[in-house]
Order: sequence, then C-alpha cells, then structure tokens
Amino acid sequence: MTQTLLVVVLFVGAMALLPWLLRRVQQRQGAVGAGGAASRVLAQVAVGPQQRVVTVEVNTEGQRAVLVLGVTAQQIQCLHVMPAANAAPGPRLRSRARWRPRSRPCRTRMPMRRLLRAGSGLLLALAAGAVWAQGASGAAPGALPLVVGTGSGGTSYSVPIQTLLFFTALSFLPAVLLLMTGFTRIVIVLSLLRQALGTQSAPPNQVIIGLSLFLTLFVMGPTLDRVYQEAYVPYTKNTLSFEQALEKAEVPMRGFMLKQTRQSDFALFARLAKLDAGVAAETAPLRVLVPAFVTSELKTAFQIGFMIFIPFLVIDMVVSSILMSLGMMMLSPVLVALPFKLMLFVLADGWNLLIGSLAASFAT
Repeated sequence: MTQTLLVVVLFVGAMALLPWLLRRVQQRQGAVGAGGAASRVLAQVAVGPQQRVVTVEVNTEGQRAVLVLGVTAQQIQCLHVMPAANAAPGPRLRSRARWRPRSRPCRTRMPMRRLLRAGSGLLLALAAGAVWAQGASGAAPGALPLVVGTGSGGTSYSVPIQTLLFFTALSFLPAVLLLMTGFTRIVIVLSLLRQALGTQSAPPNQVIIGLSLFLTLFVMGPTLDRVYQEAYVPYTKNTLSFEQALEKAEVPMRGFMLKQTRQSDFALFARLAKLDAGVAAETAPLRVLVPAFVTSELKTAFQIGFMIFIPFLVIDMVVSSILMSLGMMMLSPVLVALPFKLMLFVLADGWNLLIGSLAASFAT
C-alpha cells in the first residue's frame, strides 16, 4: 500500500513539474530576438519561380549585420552573413541558372502537448509496472475472494463474481427472447398487419415492439411461473446448484417449444444434425429443437399474415377497379382505399380479434 501511494505522489509531482520545465525551455528558445531587435529589407532579386534572394539589415543590441537570405515557397535559408560596413555595394549575386538553394534540415520544436503526452505515458507505464510488481509479490490481505464456500448446495460465489455472471446472462436475454418464446410470431403478424393496412408508420415500431413484448409475457406466463417455482426459488434457497437449476428451468421451456414445433421441421433439423432415428423430440438437444421451433413460428406467422391480407387486398382491388372505370388514373388507389381499410378494421373490432387469435394460436 505504501509503495502504491509513493508511486501516485511521484506521478502527481512529475505532472505538476513538467509544464514548468516546458515553459522554461520555450522561454530560453525564444530569448533570441527579444531584446528589441529591428530589421529592414535592403533589396530583393527574383531568381526563379517563387525563388528570391533578399538582403536584410538586422540591428540587435547595437550590432548591425546584413543577412543574405534565399526565400522559396517552402523555406527561408541564410546564404551569407556579413558586417553592415561591407553591405554598401550589396551582395554579388550569381546567375539564375547556377544558383541553387542549399538544403538544410528544418528544425522544429516539439509542441507542449506532445511532450505532455510522452511524459504522461512514461509515468503511467512506471506506475503500472510498480503496481504490477506489488501485486505479483502477493495478494493483499483484504482482497475479495472469488469463491465464498462450497457445500451440499453447490459452490457459492462472491458478490463481484455474481454481478459479473448476472450481466453476462443479460447479454443472452435478447437471443432467448427471440428464439425460445412466441415473440417472433407476434411481432411478424403485427408488422404484416401494418403493411396490409397500407400505413407506413402507424403504429410505429416502438408500439409494435412493446405490444409484442407484453403479449409474449402474457402467453409465456404459465411457463415462466413454472421456471420461477421449480428452478429459481430452490436455487435462492440453496437447495439446488446452478447446474441443477438450469436443468429444471429447461424442462418448462422445452415443453412450450415442443407444443409449437411441427414434426416435419424437427425431422429436418434432426436429419441435418445427423441424430439417430430413435432420438425423441423430448430428449433432443437444444441445438436441434430451437431452430425447428423458430422455423415453425415463421410458418405460422406467415399463415396468419396471409389471412389478414385477404380482406384488405379485396378492398384494394375494388377501389382500383372503380377508379379505372371512372378514368381517374392519376389518383392513387392506396390513398383512396386507406380510409375504407381503417373503417373495416375498426368496425370488425380487429384489434380484439387479432390479439385474441394470436393468444389462442399458442398451444399451452
């Protein structure tokens, strides 16, 4: 613990000292020219495209000098330095064809941010190394254990491990909701209803998903109650281990999926999985039962959607025929048929019929 605090103190001190050092370095580098230096251009001659030779007189702290500079579009280079007394005749310039600017490496100063990043990274690496070395020497006496105890009820884990397992299980919840419940059938039927009505976004996706979720919970209520009573409650009382609780929870879910699965779909996936012919559906692995269940749900949803489309399709055909007979080619049949579809759906009490039929379509 003491070593860790020492590393933290050193890191904070170094971070506070680093900006001051950088400012001092920049002040020293910028000291040249800070003493009231004056300069003026004496002459300049163009020697090429974007190339010039410029004569500049510089007066720094009482000392005068003349600089002959080569100026291009990319850089400025000092070609010659001479005292001001010899500058009256002016520099003797070479011809345009023979003059070439000398290449010198460009000296750039590292910005303060780069230095701060480099210093911070180095100090963090040193601190991490010290902490790792301390951790490698031995675990702290007050560290949380991974396993609290092992008994007849199974292995009990500490609170951090239980939290980690809980959030890991939550990541599989969408897959379980889509593939092992009636959510797929319900959401597809409601989406097909919206397409049959001809409304683009009514009801919106949020309403369809929410209604499908609550209908799924309503349909799966007896199955979820069995899972809660037979698996979760004994597990919380430490009468079942985690593996035994999973086996108990699998039985009601397997029974629900088997009641909705067609025999032809199960036979297809059993053949693809190369299972023995004597394997029954009740004992088949979930990797065979789950895709067979999803395929059966898709078939059932499309069958219900076909029955929903028929009355609305009749309305579309009647409206289109009337508009064509009246010569109204420019009027959209979808726009004219929409109020008639809504009126038919409301007068027939469509929501009660649809939701009741969906709930009754699940064999429980």
